[in-house]
Amino acid sequence: MLLIPAVLLIGLSATAASPSLNTAPGSAPVGATVTVVGDNFSKGVRGVLAWDGDTTNMPKFRANRLGTFKVTFVVPAKASLTEHLVTALTPNTAESRKAKVPDAATVVLAEVKFNVVAASPDPTTPPTPQPTPTATAKPTPTATAKPTPEPTPTATAKPTPEPTAEPTTAPTATTAPTATPAPTATPAPTATPPETPAPTGTAAPSASTAPTPTIPPGTPTPAPTTTPAPTVTPSPASCGTSLQALVNAAPIGGTISLGACTYRETVTINKALTVRGPATIDGENSRTYGIVVGASDVTIDGLTIVNHRSPAQDGAVRARNSSRFTFTNGFIRNASGGCISISGGSGHLVANSELAYCGQEGFHMNSTTDSAFLGNHIHHNNTAHLYDPFWEAGAGKAGFSLRLAFVGNEVDHNGGPGLWCDIDCRDATYTANRVHDNEGPGIFYEISTGALIQNNVVWRNGWAHAAWGWGPGILISSSGGADVVDNVVAWNADGISVISQGRSDRDPATNNYVHGNDVILAPSSTDSSDKFMLGWLEDWNGPLFLASSNNRGFGNRYWHSLAEPTTRFAWQGGKSRLVDFNVTPGEEQAVYLTTAQKDAILSGFGLPTTP
Repeated sequence: MLLIPAVLLIGLSATAASPSLNTAPGSAPVGATVTVVGDNFSKGVRGVLAWDGDTTNMPKFRANRLGTFKVTFVVPAKASLTEHLVTALTPNTAESRKAKVPDAATVVLAEVKFNVVAASPDPTTPPTPQPTPTATAKPTPTATAKPTPEPTPTATAKPTPEPTAEPTTAPTATTAPTATPAPTATPAPTATPPETPAPTGTAAPSASTAPTPTIPPGTPTPAPTTTPAPTVTPSPASCGTSLQALVNAAPIGGTISLGACTYRETVTINKALTVRGPATIDGENSRTYGIVVGASDVTIDGLTIVNHRSPAQDGAVRARNSSRFTFTNGFIRNASGGCISISGGSGHLVANSELAYCGQEGFHMNSTTDSAFLGNHIHHNNTAHLYDPFWEAGAGKAGFSLRLAFVGNEVDHNGGPGLWCDIDCRDATYTANRVHDNEGPGIFYEISTGALIQNNVVWRNGWAHAAWGWGPGILISSSGGADVVDNVVAWNADGISVISQGRSDRDPATNNYVHGNDVILAPSSTDSSDKFMLGWLEDWNGPLFLASSNNRGFGNRYWHSLAEPTTRFAWQGGKSRLVDFNVTPGEEQAVYLTTAQKDAILSGFGLPTTP
């Protein structure tokens, strides 16, 4: 725990606008997610929020050119039911500024009072998880071929995506490409699409690898350890009536409150409606869907959805061509394809829910606007490797979406990438997520434009496909306008990669800015490929290194387990010394962390201090 024993208060002119903090909401119970907005700060000022002087698990911030910022935090579990103080701190010494760790001379820029209140009694409190999938030990990530289910589709070039495609036949897995360090562009390996075209695919790295709605309470689970799927337990007793009958009888805009019982049916909702649990919908491994939504303003609160045979790029919970669909405080587990799938519409929200043990992925998102995933736990999807992670598998994948936000999620132990946006995502936001132990990149932004990737903690990702920069904690692939700032990136196969490929569906790799991140790396003794803490990589005669492309790095902090010179950076070729990297546009004014500084940063975020 990092405590601030003393602070200095900045004296401000009576005529100048003072920095201020505002919280939304102004009071909340333990475990709630709170948004903090800072205003009237100095342009570019950096710091960290503190809860009663303690910065543990609190977000870092950086004011934009207008002097504002917005971050989120979770009300600490041990907070008492009283008034607390949230403060914006900035380091006051050169040593602490370099390490970005506040010290005893930290300056208080602004503060705001926040009341912790008791949680309101709520009959819709999520039920105790009722695990259903058969226990399966997590396979050790490797770059070797996966088991091939029957039949195996022939690999073909990536199909032209159709934004609202709804596949009807699930593709089976393909054999994973073998990772090689040679950075030569080839078409992406992908499964042959079903009769209705699947919307996305992935370009291959090197020769064969592939590469604001209101925030509700959310309590991402801190750093879970690797565990197999839970043991099957009996479902609650069957409900006395049909849920579909209750839905049909309810008025438009009405609310249905359910008890702790189990429905064994597919429920279709084609009108504005709220359905509250606790209740379970069990597909008994025979039905395709648990809930199908075809109308706007539908809310599912506190339900458990288990054991469905959802197709690929689809989900046990399915929403199509509607807006403002909300799934909150629930559990979706053990679906054959995706846990949840949302296509079309705007204002969707998936919050404070568990998406786990699904055969392909936790979520599938397509052609949405102003939607968000907040405070969810997305884990142990595609662990049997039945789907190709270079096509679509892992925690989840989104495409053709505008202003999609991932805030405060825990994403771990998935058989593929973590949070992945691929093909024409625009202005996405990834903030305050904890992403770890995924076989692919932790945060993956591909052939898209305009992303803010800030204040995430990303560790132990990418080791299954680690060649030539394809195994990073954060990957920007053939995309532009990404702002990667103030993240902690540790113990991944690579740190941060910005990769440009000569693919026909690419977005220009321009205006990418990587700055203020802490990157901590320890190469594996069994991996002979170059490991990059920050790699700017291009396998064609593209724009990545042109001055007009405005790609740049600044002020990142690094720790490497090996002494120089060993290849650890890349800008127009590998760099083995920080002094050489610092004179390229790819990095300026970067420093090395001491081991003590590295340990303080990792401990402050609850991360291991060794790989």
